[in-house]
Amino acid sequence: MLADQQEAPWTTWGSARNRWHKNSRPWETFSGIDRRWHARIRGATPPIMVHDDDLAGLREEIIRKQSQLDERAWAEGRLSSRDG
Repeated sequence: MLADQQEAPWTTWGSARNRWHKNSRPWETFSGIDRRWHARIRGATPPIMVHDDDLAGLREEIIRKQSQLDERAWAEGRLSSRDG
């Protein structure tokens, strides 16, 4: 690893390690060849990914995307409970 590269302080973000999203699948983070940081939900279909130039920004992107996913799941749950 080059001296100017950062190493991610985490390898996955998930419900066991973070209280800000309790029912989510773990996030996997990695540094790409483009020197940007990337995170994805392992095994998600279609792929769910976020990207940023630094780790602090990546964490904010993960939080933002997870909030969107949680809101969507909540809304879908409310709609399905009205149908049944």
